[in-house]
Amino acid sequence: MSSLQDALLRVRGHLSGVDVRPQVSEKEITSLNTPKARLPDHFSVDNLDGCPTMRKFKEMAEKILLEGAGTIGEVIQKAHRFKDDAKPENKKFIWFFYELRDQLKKLPPAKHEEIFRKAFRKSGATFELSER
Repeated sequence: MSSLQDALLRVRGHLSGVDVRPQVSEKEITSLNTPKARLPDHFSVDNLDGCPTMRKFKEMAEKILLEGAGTIGEVIQKAHRFKDDAKPENKKFIWFFYELRDQLKKLPPAKHEEIFRKAFRKSGATFELSER
């Protein structure tokens, strides 16, 4: 309950003819009744098989690689299920992971997390690291 609601309930005895009830929004009721899609506690490359879209696959791949639960080579193998020569965006999607692999080879392991964060940004993904 909110503090305002608590205060109203405390002074309820002083108010005559006023009914103070907690209010729950429709959005809250819906969220309580809707089962949440729960992420697994432990990620593995096998989780990639259940990703229905390239976007979900990429999000899961980022988590797997950041957690160290798989290698970029394993992710590349799983990404090939989206291969479709008729769709250039699918080819670009798979190429993204090859490019990431090539960049990881050039960098020390200490820089891998930084390159993952930059590569998996929602827009403007880049494989360039700032020099520090």
